[in-house]
Amino acid sequence: MVLLIIMLITLTVGGYFGVRALNLAVNRSGLDDREAEQILSQAKAALLAWSVVTEDNDPYAGNVTGTYGLRAFRPGNLPYPDLVDTTTLARPSDGVRDHGCARTTWTGTQALIPVTLSMSGPNKTRIRCFGRLPLSTVGLDRFAVDSTDSAGRWPWYAVSANLVNISRDCPYRLDGTILGVGAVTTCLASDSETTTRLAFPWITVLDPAGVTISTRAAAVILLPGPVTTIQPGDVRQTRSATALPSAFLDTVDSAACAARPAGRCDNSLLNQSPDMFFIQCVKPGSTTGDPRFNAKYACNDRLSFITIDELMNHAAKRMEREFASCLVEFARLHGGDFPWAASLTDPSSVVVNQYGPGVFPSNDEAFNLLCPGTMNQKHYSNYWGGWQRDVSYLLAGDRKSASFALKSFPGRRPVEVR
Repeated sequence: MVLLIIMLITLTVGGYFGVRALNLAVNRSGLDDREAEQILSQAKAALLAWSVVTEDNDPYAGNVTGTYGLRAFRPGNLPYPDLVDTTTLARPSDGVRDHGCARTTWTGTQALIPVTLSMSGPNKTRIRCFGRLPLSTVGLDRFAVDSTDSAGRWPWYAVSANLVNISRDCPYRLDGTILGVGAVTTCLASDSETTTRLAFPWITVLDPAGVTISTRAAAVILLPGPVTTIQPGDVRQTRSATALPSAFLDTVDSAACAARPAGRCDNSLLNQSPDMFFIQCVKPGSTTGDPRFNAKYACNDRLSFITIDELMNHAAKRMEREFASCLVEFARLHGGDFPWAASLTDPSSVVVNQYGPGVFPSNDEAFNLLCPGTMNQKHYSNYWGGWQRDVSYLLAGDRKSASFALKSFPGRRPVEVR
């Protein structure tokens, strides 16, 4: 948790003063544009920080099987949303991520579904990882918000199901290689460390006119405004701790949304098909006389999002630091010599006198590549969750220096260590 706090201070502008300003903002009766932007910015930074921070006391560790163990062994993972989960009797809207996602037919009291390898058919196509931002889980538990959130101060959060699995099933491999592949119809038991397969689509984000901004959103953060008195269909929002997203998030009637379900863009819709999409709102007053907007336009949601490219680049920076730290520590313990390379054809095999090009030597048991004092003594072949498979490694002839590069990020410069 200490490391998480450090990461948040680094990632957010203003550090302590930014958090203090945020707390002052959410305690007032309304949020102006600047304050709302600050909340969204800090929520985004908190999610990015969480995605690369170790959490050894993960409450769901007992539910995990397989090589990679805890979710922190997969840098790039994001937390499940915060919703009521009747299978574990979790309290609704308590700021803590729950263990699973909602169905498209979720009513506010049903059990959530953990994302697993066995997920297929209706369970897969109807999964919606959509709920409130788990404030406490991501280190923003100082938010002063009420669970009913009548003023709209607590962000909601949608995340692609590709990124919430705390084991290694869907997808099996989570590293930069996922940037160049598309979603398939199901998870496969035959997938292995060399397999890159996306089981779920990314999220689509639209601008106020319904024009697509991105089809590659890994996560979307939505800040609802105050309760609106007019919504399409004259439905008034009634908010509570267990209410559906429709009690907080808005719908939009506009010409640009005519092709969407029911002719609307609905930020609260759990049964969007086939993919999830969200629309950025504009101030209702600015739509007066604009033929693109219905007279009952009352959308006051604000949103921010993280693309999968942004998330993986963030994780890549963290992994480069970890790989470099590990190599330096190894050399310190072995007379200044860096480790031999792992074979390109067998990444689990480190070969003596193999200078490379090869794969990062994360399975070098002979040299006990544990980097004492780093990452709580975790063995890197487990901790890195597959990222080491994406690394090319080259050892200098005198073994006193080495270089490595992430193969799925061709634009990044190789990292040299000595």
